[in-house]
Amino acid sequence: MDYLNVEPITADDEIGRIIHEKILNDLLCTSLVLLGEDRTCMPESFLNYAKRIKNFEVKDDDVWVVSYPKAGTTWTQEMVWMIANNVDLKTGEKSLHDRFPFL
Repeated sequence: MDYLNVEPITADDEIGRIIHEKILNDLLCTSLVLLGEDRTCMPESFLNYAKRIKNFEVKDDDVWVVSYPKAGTTWTQEMVWMIANNVDLKTGEKSLHDRFPFL
């Protein structure tokens, strides 16, 4: 994963200590990393999915739902999937996770 230019955030400096004490303790993730040239901060668990996301095939007819957390994303995904699939209630019984990728 050299293309990611990964650097762990450690508690070795003041910012790292604040992140570990005030943020990570309250989250489910245990560590963060900085990625790429712009040093984007992500949970270390992102590295498990980075290659799949980088190689994700985007098609011309893809529909994207982009939202803030806790803003009705799941409900919107379900509604968009139903509209795009002619309200196919039978297939809609499958898990939304299987029908609608979430990055």
